[in-house]
Parts: sequence; structure tokens; C-alpha cells
Amino acid sequence: ADALEAIIGAIYLEGGFVAAEAFVLSLYRNKLNTIDPKTIDKDPKSLLQELLQSRKIATPEYTVTHTEGEAHAQLFAVECVIAKLKIRTTGEGTSRGVAVQQAASAAVQLVQTQLKSIKK
Repeated sequence: ADALEAIIGAIYLEGGFVAAEAFVLSLYRNKLNTIDPKTIDKDPKSLLQELLQSRKIATPEYTVTHTEGEAHAQLFAVECVIAKLKIRTTGEGTSRGVAVQQAASAAVQLVQTQLKSIKK
């Protein structure tokens, strides 16, 4: 990150804002074009729930499938199931919440892929 920042700074100092902007856009244009402004501040679980509810699909079921470790340093495994779409994802984390968010994030990607293929 520091090296990239230095490169952008050098381009700015040598060529000005327009040159630096062009460089940054050359690196990130595709990523920036795929960002939906309505979803920027949403966590994966909320995003998944809204995505499903907008299509009248029941919200996912989250289940803790495994817990290991001492009470002060546990690792949780959570499964996310969307029955209607036959999607099953998992997530792991140092808390149930982190594991749920990971499982939801994976499910969002699969749901979006399925919905795109249905539209075609």
C-alpha cells in the first residue's frame, strides 16, 4: 500500500491531478464500475437478506456447525442455507457474528451469480 501511494504521489507531483487520476482509474475502473452505491455500507448478512426479500425468497438459515478451542479463543464454523435456491455456504471466525458474515458473503456471490444466469 505504501509503495502504491508513493507511485501515485510521484505521478501527481510530476503530472498533476489529471495524470494521477488517470493512473488510479486505469487500476480500479472495473472495480469502481461494479460497485452498487446502495450496498456500500451494508454488511453481507444485511445485503443477503435484502437481496432475497426483494425477490420474495425466504431469509437464510444460519447454523453453528462446529466450535473448537478454549472459551477465550474459540473458532466458530457457521453454515448458511438458502433452501429455495439450493445454496449452502460456510464461514469461520473468532465469533459467531464473524462466521455468519463470512457465510453470508459467500452466499451473496452465489445468489448474484444465479440471478444473473436466470435473467439471461
